[in-house]
Amino acid sequence: MGRVCAVATRPLCLLVAINFLGAHVSESLAVVFLAIALALVGIAADSHRRFYLRHFDSEPSFDGVSFYIYATCIVLLGGLGGVVVFAFVLYFTGSYLLSVISVVYFLSEKLADELLRLKLFERDFAMWGRFSISRSLLQLAGLVALAAVTGGETPTWLLVFVLAFSNLAVFVPQLPSSLRRCLRVIRLDMAVWLSVRAVRALLSNWILWAIALLGSGVGYLDRIGALVLDKAILPLFMLIVMCFSIVQMAVDFYYVSHHRRDFLEQRISVLDAVSSRKFVVSLSAGLALACVSSFVVLQLSHNGADLPLGYVLAIAALQVSFAVVNVPQQILYWKHRLVHIFRIEIAFWALFAVSVIAGWWLSLRLAGILALVAACAFARLALYIGVAVRVAPPIHNE
Repeated sequence: MGRVCAVATRPLCLLVAINFLGAHVSESLAVVFLAIALALVGIAADSHRRFYLRHFDSEPSFDGVSFYIYATCIVLLGGLGGVVVFAFVLYFTGSYLLSVISVVYFLSEKLADELLRLKLFERDFAMWGRFSISRSLLQLAGLVALAAVTGGETPTWLLVFVLAFSNLAVFVPQLPSSLRRCLRVIRLDMAVWLSVRAVRALLSNWILWAIALLGSGVGYLDRIGALVLDKAILPLFMLIVMCFSIVQMAVDFYYVSHHRRDFLEQRISVLDAVSSRKFVVSLSAGLALACVSSFVVLQLSHNGADLPLGYVLAIAALQVSFAVVNVPQQILYWKHRLVHIFRIEIAFWALFAVSVIAGWWLSLRLAGILALVAACAFARLALYIGVAVRVAPPIHNE
């Protein structure tokens, strides 16, 4: 149930906005969702990696310098991402109030991501599910209440505030007590020292940030493509992207998440992973559910017929490649083959640039360019699998 809520909440919010809250609200909400997605890509520096390697190497503990440096990295990166969100939302909507509330929502999403990732590594799937369900129920209940009270007059900033408040209500109480105590007694000199150490950690591991930025950017190519769309189609496009992200989430939730410690401990090979029943079922079930969801939301949306089928097919192909590539990527990442990952991502972006330039030169429509990008994504997947097989041969250990 928690996985369903994690997948369905944002699409449901956007669907309700499209059908009941008016074009202006749905367009603004789509802009906020897009801004947060891109900002999360931009600050994906994998600052948790060093802390996790130490944290799971012994008895779990939140004490120690490594945790506070990790927490400081999150604060600094959150501030950087907040600036991006504010500027993006302000540029596309012109609303200062919505921009400020969007920053709060972004920070709440970053907090939720960090705490939920920790639960997955701890294999505490029950708690992960309770957090996801609680957040989704609060957000959906708040959305329904707003729609019932204000109807089409609901301001977008109030809707985004409800989404942010729901995140904070669920996840702030889950912060480690040691961190909350530290925040109450921290001195300026201590904050400066931690900030300097955090910046050094980020700079010394620049390749992690580069890999995370390049790799995460690939996963959001369909959303980046939305920047050139007519704003009238943007909410529908984002809705279909969210529906097909079910494919990636299904593989992540039902296969990768259950084996995160196995990846960390280097006990999984790519061939055994992609041929396992759990992986095949999660991929195929996720794709089937995504197709059904897309059909349903297009039928329920009053302007669903306006979205070209080519967009839908290209989005589907991209999301399938993103789902599968997660496995060889995790293997290379935790085998510390960071240079291999970096080279593959550089090769992809070079191929992507050539494809986009060729599409523009041939005067292709956006659907055609998205198809070229999908082909590049599958080439990237082939590179990842080839390298992962070479550095991690089959071990036949599910």
